[in-house]
Amino acid sequence: MPPVRSDGLTGAPVSERTAQASSFDAGLVNAAAGTFPPLDFPIVVSGAEATWLLDEDIVLGAVQNGEARAYPLCMMTLHHVSNDRLGGEPYLVTFWIVCSSGVGFDPGINGQALKFQASGIYNGVFLMIDDVTGTVWSHLDGAAVAGELLGTQLEIRALQTTTWGSWLEEHPETTVPAVDTGYSYFRATVGRGGLSRTFLETLPALVERGQGLAGDRRAGGR
Repeated sequence: MPPVRSDGLTGAPVSERTAQASSFDAGLVNAAAGTFPPLDFPIVVSGAEATWLLDEDIVLGAVQNGEARAYPLCMMTLHHVSNDRLGGEPYLVTFWIVCSSGVGFDPGINGQALKFQASGIYNGVFLMIDDVTGTVWSHLDGAAVAGELLGTQLEIRALQTTTWGSWLEEHPETTVPAVDTGYSYFRATVGRGGLSRTFLETLPALVERGQGLAGDRRAGGR
């Protein structure tokens, strides 16, 4: 009999996870649904047009099939999830500011590209839910932790955390989601109070939480 893989979130064997799903769902799913709207298939601009970005701003950089795109952290800290297409194929970006974790995924399962949004938090990791099956997924490793696709895992795609200046220099042809989405974005410190000093010292520094993007560097409020 092959070994049973343990669930990284609960420590329970996969064979027991279905039994836990109902209580898992009741306590956690939809806790954040609607609170963090996903950034769906954003209109993009060229790197040269993204004048609101500073060289030191942190971005999540992705390249797929030769097409490069940077997702600014000041946008991803609001949306947490971006459902996008890159290089002609679906591409999913997730980010959780508390643990400074940005991850890229292929959102396709069984030939169908799923769409996601943040839905809750579990053991310090944010969860997302897909709009086709209602399955709940961990953003950190793409594992389905409850629902119809329990035990399935999204395939991780390359995603680089770097500064805007470095990314633009390396990928001058890059695109960036346009900032005029109807939401307001703020530069924020990665991580949060209460985390250990050792952990915080490993995180890239951003402008202090709450300092808005001044003037035309700020999107319209909502």
